[in-house]
Amino acid sequence: MKYLLFFCKVPILLAIILMSVSNELIWWSHGGTLKGESVPRFAFLKRIMEETSPEGLNSLDHNWMWLRFSAGRSDKALLFYFGEHQPARWPLNQAKENTTYTAEVIDTWNMTVTPIDGNFIKGSEIPLPGKPYMALRVWEVKE
Repeated sequence: MKYLLFFCKVPILLAIILMSVSNELIWWSHGGTLKGESVPRFAFLKRIMEETSPEGLNSLDHNWMWLRFSAGRSDKALLFYFGEHQPARWPLNQAKENTTYTAEVIDTWNMTVTPIDGNFIKGSEIPLPGKPYMALRVWEVKE
């Protein structure tokens, strides 16, 4: 259920569902078969969530500067979804003190995960591609 709560704000998911609908039938309200690109996109989303935290994410409460933005935390990772926003970097202010992290950019539209070179600590700025529908996943480095 935490997966649903985390991604209920994700506008791209709604766009994927709506683009996959034919004959004005909304499959999630009437039942039916997924069509088009929905199946691989849902599989990608499921894989990302299961890799990040099989038990689900806890919401990161914060006064974000954007309305359509989502963030969650697990025991070992942080996950940020930027939606249509296109930051070129992200300040890692939500990290734990005295902890080192690695980072990955998740392109939700092209369904790719790309590691970002380097290690990061609280307060570091993580470079991002400045494109819409990106997510950032930061993993704690095991000492």
